[in-house]
Amino acid sequence: RGDGSATFDGLNNRNTSFGQLGSVPEMRLNVGVDWRTDKHAVNLWARHIGGYDDRTPSNVNETIDDWTVLDVQYMLSLEVGGGVTDLSIGVNNLTDEDPPAVDRDSANGRRAFDSQVHDPRGQTVYLRVKHSF
Repeated sequence: RGDGSATFDGLNNRNTSFGQLGSVPEMRLNVGVDWRTDKHAVNLWARHIGGYDDRTPSNVNETIDDWTVLDVQYMLSLEVGGGVTDLSIGVNNLTDEDPPAVDRDSANGRRAFDSQVHDPRGQTVYLRVKHSF
């Protein structure tokens, strides 16, 4: 920089020492496959977050592992009352993958995760009803 201030490359780092910057994994990839007929649809999604560094004062150059989850959904579309009703059932995180651990050496032995990037809820089953007039 021309003003003489220090520069910092936050890409591929958890950045906990830099407050507002937050986690910035270099790789995020969502890939999906859809199959449809007149009344039926099946969707399969893969969500991947690449591993990244955890450069904090207490965890110098530790690595947070990559994380991949699969989501699946089945939908049935029916003509009801002059409109279309979609009935869906799905599972997010089909294989119930835990988020990668951070702060692995905590004094209380608790397992932490990066809440800015990963989801700790595990496998989630849902039902959805949507009606369009």
